[in-house]
Amino acid sequence: EGAELIWKRMTNVQDPFPTVHDCYLKQYQLGMPNLSRRYTTILFDEAQDANPVTSSIVLQQNCKVILVGDRHQQIYRFRGANNALDSKELMNADQLYLTHSFRFGPNVSLVANALLELKGETRPVVGRGPADQVVMFLPGDVGHRAILHRTVMGVIETALSATESGAQVFWVGGIDAYQINELQDLYWFSMAEPDRVKNKKLLDEYEDYFEYQEVAKATKDPEMMRAVKIINSYDEIPERLTTLRRNTVKEEFGADITVSTAHRCKGLEWDFVQLYDDFPDVLDPELDPMARDDEINLLYVASTRAMRILALNSAVEMVIRYITQKRMVEKQMKMAAEATEVEEDTTK
Repeated sequence: EGAELIWKRMTNVQDPFPTVHDCYLKQYQLGMPNLSRRYTTILFDEAQDANPVTSSIVLQQNCKVILVGDRHQQIYRFRGANNALDSKELMNADQLYLTHSFRFGPNVSLVANALLELKGETRPVVGRGPADQVVMFLPGDVGHRAILHRTVMGVIETALSATESGAQVFWVGGIDAYQINELQDLYWFSMAEPDRVKNKKLLDEYEDYFEYQEVAKATKDPEMMRAVKIINSYDEIPERLTTLRRNTVKEEFGADITVSTAHRCKGLEWDFVQLYDDFPDVLDPELDPMARDDEINLLYVASTRAMRILALNSAVEMVIRYITQKRMVEKQMKMAAEATEVEEDTTK
């Protein structure tokens, strides 16, 4: 009933009740727009992370429809995004696979294929770019580099460490998109100074900082755990955050390092990329299968941002070791089976 009331008020143009983008998008869909009156062809990009409402609008058209996407780059399922490429309307559609990338070379493609093999992908990615390297740590003399993270707090942790040496930092999406104020609130909360906490929701949800830490441990929430690590590792957080803002640049060409989450880096590329060690273990048997696929997708997206040198984290390193061992076992089993067949033929 509450949802119906909100919908009624939001869709009433005479009502001062505020509306949101999703509301008038849904209204547009319900109006059954006929785009074929104006267009002969619709190209729907990023279809793997489509808004279900937008997908419905596109797929109900009578004109030609082309969907472009990569199911292995579906990273917004947590927002309710669907993979429109799997829509029933496309069951008989022609499918063309674009497996060659000119961003990176053969070594980064080996990493990408190891990740995709975990998901059962049989079509390998082919790196057609210039010669590249895969290492564990970026050389110190590479200059500007991009460091990609799973968590927002991981981004802040990297930036804090970098600014200690005076590095200039560029934040993909801007520094204000990375919960800097929330970290400062948590600091004052940990110091038992609730009057300095601006976001009072923190005070409502947790009795004290000890309870916050206990919840972080119990839920294993990566953002909370990383925030606790920062608070417990650094003193004078407010002063450090002030330095952080002072060392932030608005244009990337003036930066020593670029920081981003894996979600925000999609569609971007850099010569030198380091994967930060805050991604979960995708080989963990307790990981939910759907969540596992999402995490593999994030690692795949982050890994394929590198054009010249990719520095791995422990999560990807373990995947490569696992896949290498798996392939060796499969090869040995195949050789044993072939030897058995030869022996049987000889016996006959």
